[in-house]
Amino acid sequence: MSNILEKFSCPLERCIFLEEMKSVYDALLTLSSRDSDIFLMRYYDNCKISEIIDEHLLSRSKTETSLINSSKKIRKILSMQGHIDKGD
Repeated sequence: MSNILEKFSCPLERCIFLEEMKSVYDALLTLSSRDSDIFLMRYYDNCKISEIIDEHLLSRSKTETSLINSSKKIRKILSMQGHIDKGD
């Protein structure tokens, strides 16, 4: 995390970034543990769908549905908090 924070020369920018990261983390906590794990595997660890399927023993359809629903829920929460526009 320190490498990312070094990119912000202004303390205010660092605070805004950290606030936004906390909001993302809080949004992840609203997901079930399986859905948050699937989401993090895909978008944080950059796992392939096939790797997620193998890890969770789910069908492709259930895995993709989990990712779609989780993304929508997180986007809705972040939008309601003003961190992203509804069209983003």
